[in-house]
Amino acid sequence: MTVDSDSGLVSWTPAAGSPSQATVIVQVSNARGGHALQQFSIATSGVNAPPVFDALAAQFQGQENQVLQIPVHATGRRGRIARLLGRQPAPGRGF
Repeated sequence: MTVDSDSGLVSWTPAAGSPSQATVIVQVSNARGGHALQQFSIATSGVNAPPVFDALAAQFQGQENQVLQIPVHATGRRGRIARLLGRQPAPGRGF
């Protein structure tokens, strides 16, 4: 992202890894030490939008020494199923 110091024109070319919502803060200052900030957001499409989890129930019931299975689904960009990663808790610790 660049800002032309003469015209104030902000230029940015989002790449595939760019966020879908970018916050921009522009600062201007003068020779006597005065300054001001301006903040705005840029929404872009076709970039790295985060996956979205499907809704889950508020609570699940389980029993000691019984396997508890909870279906978790997430949809990624363009409606594709997102890859889910799980981690085991440390021995003696719960989730």
